[in-house]
Amino acid sequence: GEHQRRPVAAARELAEEGGYEAVQIRDVVARTGLSSATIYRHFSSKDHLIAAAQLEWNRTLPAARRKLPAGGTAADRVCELIHRTCVSFGHAPNLGKALMLALGSPDPGVRSCRAEADQLVIATIRDAIGDDLSDPDMLLLPLGLAWQGALFSWAHDRLTIKEVDELLQRTVRLLFAGVTAAAPVG
Repeated sequence: GEHQRRPVAAARELAEEGGYEAVQIRDVVARTGLSSATIYRHFSSKDHLIAAAQLEWNRTLPAARRKLPAGGTAADRVCELIHRTCVSFGHAPNLGKALMLALGSPDPGVRSCRAEADQLVIATIRDAIGDDLSDPDMLLLPLGLAWQGALFSWAHDRLTIKEVDELLQRTVRLLFAGVTAAAPVG
C-alpha cells in the first residue's frame, strides 16, 4: 500500500540524486512524513528499500521487452537487450550503482527482492532468445552471472558502462558460438 510505495519512491529519488550513500532512513522519513517505525515495519534496512526500488524499476521492463528487436539472430537480440540496459544504467548512474551495491547485502528482505529481480531478467533474456535454441537454460546462468559481475564492477567504478556493454556483448557472442558448436547434430 501507500506505506510501502512512498518510502520506495523516496529511496529511489535519493539514490538518483546522490547514489547509495545518499539513501538514509532519516531522509526517507523527512520526504514521506512517515515515522521510521512505519518504514521499518515494511523494510528491514536501507538496502531492502533500494532493492525494492530496483524491483519497481524492473517491473517496467516487460513494456520495454515488447519493443525488443524482432530480427537478427538470438545473439543479436540479446546483445541489443544488453545495450539498452547499459544505456538506461548510463542515464541514471547514481541509481544504477546504488541498486547494484544494495543487492550485495545479506539482508533477507534484499534476498527476496533479488530473487524476483533475477527471475525478471532471466525471463527477459529467454524472450530475446525465443525459439532459436533448443536449450536456452544452458546459457542463462553463465550469462546472468557475467551480467551481474560486470554491473557489480561498474558499481565499484572498476569498469565504465561502455566497457560493461562491450564486455557483455563479447561474452554473448562467445557463449552463443559455444552453444551452437556444442549442439547435437540431427
